[in-house]
Amino acid sequence: MISKKLLTFLDKNDISYEAHEHRKVFTAYDTAATLHIPLEMVIKALCVNTKKGFIFVLVPANRRIDLKKVARICGVSKVSLPTEKEIAKKLPLTSRNVPLLPLGFFYSCETLIEKSLLTLKKAYLGSGDFKYSLLIQPKALMILEGIRTDSFCLPGKQKLVVPKLPKKQKTKPVKSVKKKIKVKKRK
Repeated sequence: MISKKLLTFLDKNDISYEAHEHRKVFTAYDTAATLHIPLEMVIKALCVNTKKGFIFVLVPANRRIDLKKVARICGVSKVSLPTEKEIAKKLPLTSRNVPLLPLGFFYSCETLIEKSLLTLKKAYLGSGDFKYSLLIQPKALMILEGIRTDSFCLPGKQKLVVPKLPKKQKTKPVKSVKKKIKVKKRK
């Protein structure tokens, strides 16, 4: 089931979304293949370990992060990708079988968004459930506190090969909340 905490948060902040049900997926690549969309339309959420704690990084799924650039942006000498055990120790997870919510806000962490995501009109974001993704406007996330943008990606080398699915497996929106998105400039 989609995280109620995430949906309540998006509703409270007037961020419109469409929830899409699909087969169980574990990676951004699988999400793009299942939804039959380009890889760059899927937002990959990564957790990065710094001396100051974790930072959540959102990037297009077809790109890779440059850890040196992320370290420079965060004002630290080094960053690394934590193991699942490190994440489980430091973040309040209900179960190891539940995916992380895609925004650092839920774990008292900062969120860093790759600038190129803001050029997309819509993209799919994880929902806290392996069987659902949320279609959102990435620019709408900029109204949230604790979010910064910068350029820190390397070009991706992964290309998507989409298998043809039988008609009965095609996805459709489960819930659509259409609201006017207010994009506020932060001071």
